[in-house]
Amino acid sequence: MFANHDTIRIPAGAQKNYDLEMQLSSAATRAVLPPEGVQLFATHVHMHKLGQRAQVKLIRDGIHIMDLLNTNGHDPNMERPTYGSGKLLPGDALIVTCTYKALPDRDVVGGWSIEEEEMCVLVLAMASVVPDFRFATGYLVRPDEPFLNSTVGSL
Repeated sequence: MFANHDTIRIPAGAQKNYDLEMQLSSAATRAVLPPEGVQLFATHVHMHKLGQRAQVKLIRDGIHIMDLLNTNGHDPNMERPTYGSGKLLPGDALIVTCTYKALPDRDVVGGWSIEEEEMCVLVLAMASVVPDFRFATGYLVRPDEPFLNSTVGSL
């Protein structure tokens, strides 16, 4: 799952750390996951040089039931998955928080350049095969549009 790059913007001079959140919605998981769900065995969040920390919350029936990932540091040269199990059921939602260090002199936007732009990409390792769950796109949350947009599909 990745944040749509057009929705990433880290404003210049933001105080301390700057959080961006995206969601894989319950409607999206309900549309593609089998009734028994899928067993997860590893989680990873990819960011670039301004990334500071990442958190992935598993939400079931509106309740935060567990963190699939909660890191307190980030180094783009030392990224590795966090191993641990969890079950993702149809109707579950995931909230991904990527925390960045803002630059003092310019805004940073989303994109592929590790030197100039940022990413917020969630990788889930599943023990189950789900034919239509190849990728998901989340849109970062804005105050006027909270947690409504996400898509799941095949390549």
